[in-house]
Amino acid sequence: MYFVCSEKDLELQRLMDRNKLSEKEALVRIEAQMPIEKKCAQAHFVIDNSSTIEDTREQLIEIYSDLRKSNAHWKIRAIVGAVLTLVSGGLYVVLKSTLF
Repeated sequence: MYFVCSEKDLELQRLMDRNKLSEKEALVRIEAQMPIEKKCAQAHFVIDNSSTIEDTREQLIEIYSDLRKSNAHWKIRAIVGAVLTLVSGGLYVVLKSTLF
């Protein structure tokens, strides 16, 4: 199992922006969830999404590389590979929309 996390203030801002919520509404939603610390403790891998797309991509590449060495984690490798593809595709879309 993997978990993607970010700094609390960034998580709050992203939720407000994405779902068009007030700060109060977003905080209620965040507080209704399992605490990040507990999610991280239960995850096999934690991806910190607080920085740039490139930093996130590097973390995914490192995890994918570690998983390739182990045949026991083929399902997780497939998921990480798919996420890596989506992140790379998202980066392409962002760059394409800003360049053209």
